[in-house]
Amino acid sequence: MNRGFYTSISGLTSQMGSMKAVSNNIANAATCGYKRETAVVTPFHEMMLLNLKNTGGFSNVPSSPQKIGTINQGARLEDITVDFSPGTLTKTGRTLDLALAEDGFFRLVDDEGNNYYTRNGRFKLDSEGCICHSSGYCLTGESGKITVSSSDFTVSKDGTVSVNSEESGKLFIGRVDEKSSLQKKGDSLYTLPEKVDMSQAEKPVIKQGFIEESNAVPVKEITAAMKVLRAYGAGQKLVQAHDKLTEIAVQKVGSSK
Repeated sequence: MNRGFYTSISGLTSQMGSMKAVSNNIANAATCGYKRETAVVTPFHEMMLLNLKNTGGFSNVPSSPQKIGTINQGARLEDITVDFSPGTLTKTGRTLDLALAEDGFFRLVDDEGNNYYTRNGRFKLDSEGCICHSSGYCLTGESGKITVSSSDFTVSKDGTVSVNSEESGKLFIGRVDEKSSLQKKGDSLYTLPEKVDMSQAEKPVIKQGFIEESNAVPVKEITAAMKVLRAYGAGQKLVQAHDKLTEIAVQKVGSSK
């Protein structure tokens, strides 16, 4: 297979990864707290082209080869990064809707004690009075799960939860310096490696009766999808062109005497 095939196909593969990220953004444009993804595409290492003419070939070279320039070996999908920029806060008036106006994450816990983090503040109450995420994981405070006797409760700006003017606990709002260490788990949930700790935010700003919208803008994502489609189409044409050149080489050049 000639080098052109490898270069063209690597471009197609990269565009497929980009389309996957854009498609996910479009699908979650209405998901509370969703953070858009971005595909990071980087080129392979460049190679130096040398002119070996009149230098004796690769052996017994009497003089230094002449440098012609560099050639790229295609592109690769290096990573899918998450854009943690805040989304728009929308007022709902619903008691169980909470939004973070500043940097930070709500902390959730599953039945096995595993921690998850999210910006999606659309919660519900379970049968035991725990404030839960749509995944069923419970919202936690500084001293464990947050439970309330009814949906008629208040959450202050600093995260203090009160029922009938009696304090039920204080939400744990976590923050991490290196957001790239957060691992996406779906359903707007994130986890952290064991060696990375989530510290408590010093001055969280919580707004009850609000939700944070997705930071993916549908119009921009659709425009990005169109760009990816055009780039993919161009890559397909390159593959077809190299296939035609290979056919000519086999049928005409190979048969010449």
